[in-house]
Amino acid sequence: MTRYRLPRSLQLKLLAIGAGIGAQGALGWFMVKSGLDEQIITDKAVPRVSQYRLAAHLSAALALYVGMVYTAVGLRRDVKMTGAVNAGGSDVVAKLNTVLSSPAVKRYRALVYLAAGMVFFTASSGAFVAGLDAGLVYNEFPTMGGRLVPPTDELLDTRYAKRSDKKDNWWRNMLENPVTAQFDHRLFVSLSRRIYGIRLMCRQPRLLRSSFHSPSSHDHALFDQFCPSLLAN
Repeated sequence: MTRYRLPRSLQLKLLAIGAGIGAQGALGWFMVKSGLDEQIITDKAVPRVSQYRLAAHLSAALALYVGMVYTAVGLRRDVKMTGAVNAGGSDVVAKLNTVLSSPAVKRYRALVYLAAGMVFFTASSGAFVAGLDAGLVYNEFPTMGGRLVPPTDELLDTRYAKRSDKKDNWWRNMLENPVTAQFDHRLFVSLSRRIYGIRLMCRQPRLLRSSFHSPSSHDHALFDQFCPSLLAN
């Protein structure tokens, strides 16, 4: 009878994934608990969860998803590599390592990581938009109140600062001011779209050069509007 034992590295990955799933449940309850306040019932207010806990819950979920996909892709790669070695010998592995170590592949890999990081930060910033109901402040796109950039006194409202020297004003506005949170999210979406577009053009340059250099600003606005769904695919 043949027995197969999982490699040590894979055991640790699966253990981390299982722990991540359990942590998601605990973090989800921690998030929901922030909206279960008796004062909300007394005041008959709309229940709201903490935008910090919402962002933490979403970020942890994205990290867990990435870990699961990374593990699955790694297993599939190992299976294909083993099949290639059995069919063509060790020369296949040597040729593959030569290709992967080329400067062009390294640059493309760095661009992929940058695009993935931007998508992660974009999604995380979206949690602050949702938690603060920031989408209700400016509901038009791509402008905000007829301007691409809202007034400075709205972006850096000093009322959100809690320190007497106002040194916490910039980051508190980013995380607690609905106007700034929405503006940051729009900025991240636009940057992600550009970076992701460059990545796609590396694979299909003829097809995408025309679509990413549209002469119409309206086309750009529409693309930005539907960018999150495009990135998800």
